[in-house]
Amino acid sequence: MLRKLALASATQPLSRPVPGESAASHLAAVGPAKAARRAALRQGVLWLTGQRKFKHDRFPAAARKVLWCYFGEAQLGDALMDLAPRSLLQELGFEVDLFTVPALAAVFQGDPWLRRVGSLASDFVGAEYQCAIVLSNKRRPLQPKMRSFPRLPWVSVHENFTGPNFHRGLFAAQRLADLAGQALSPAQIDHHGRQKLGPIQPEHSTVAPGAVALGVGGVHDARTYSHWEAVMRELLAAGRRRFVLVGSDNARTQAQALAQALSGSAEVADLTGRLTLPETRAVLDAAAVTACPDGGLMHLALTTRAPIVPLFAAKIAPEWRMPADCTYTALRSATDRVSDISPQEVAAMVMHSLSAERR
Repeated sequence: MLRKLALASATQPLSRPVPGESAASHLAAVGPAKAARRAALRQGVLWLTGQRKFKHDRFPAAARKVLWCYFGEAQLGDALMDLAPRSLLQELGFEVDLFTVPALAAVFQGDPWLRRVGSLASDFVGAEYQCAIVLSNKRRPLQPKMRSFPRLPWVSVHENFTGPNFHRGLFAAQRLADLAGQALSPAQIDHHGRQKLGPIQPEHSTVAPGAVALGVGGVHDARTYSHWEAVMRELLAAGRRRFVLVGSDNARTQAQALAQALSGSAEVADLTGRLTLPETRAVLDAAAVTACPDGGLMHLALTTRAPIVPLFAAKIAPEWRMPADCTYTALRSATDRVSDISPQEVAAMVMHSLSAERR
């Protein structure tokens, strides 16, 4: 019983697995007992809250109006991957509304694959849904559904799966295909599992032609690249003079130091902490290439036309984040710090991406 529960938390509940950490590797790291306790707790939550009797293993046959209750993951990158296959649901004839936290509701407002987006349960009263989609069987993702739509039938994307790293976009696409009883080709899963947003508004960008965009700053030191000045000097030596620095407020200090260090040698536009998300996206789309660590900015860049040079730490395989059909070459550190990727490597890959674009 212990082993069965442990495997339930570490095995992808899919008809066809997607790239990710193996169950054996994950269980060896966390221990079967801990993994089994997690799975048991989730099953207990379903029984104690009464939600088990409303849970389905497939979309109900008559379901066409669906409420996607997306809670439990408030990060932009995770949301762009988890919600990627909303395009698949639209293609299959579902009408999908998104109920989520305010920050993510703002990101997906006006989305071409969603009918309605809101952050209040009252936004969806009277819509007569036939089914809800919940991220997992954990209490936190399930709670808003339990509170506001307690008797609505629902399906779970992740089920009890938790812990191993995996490609969230491809996982969600394969899982929704399974829930809809659809046997899709790998190419179709790849298409619907790719990060996406609606049309870009080019008027939001004032980037100089040929500028190289750099994603500076970061929340976690291990995923913040600290050698951008050396990268920029390498690119200057190769003839690139225009740069645009993008990032949130936590990037301001680093960006100001870079602009000052390169003053007189390069054209550096410091846009950190000054742009809305649509404006940031337009800037990335207009850039000749974007170099940035794995994170929200990288996933946002993947919704644009710009080539990117993504930087990964050792514990994350690029194929667990990048689109399956991606032609960009990622750089992966030998350690858990992206800053251990040499600036020479980063600059060389930027130049390679620029030359590939010209071809």
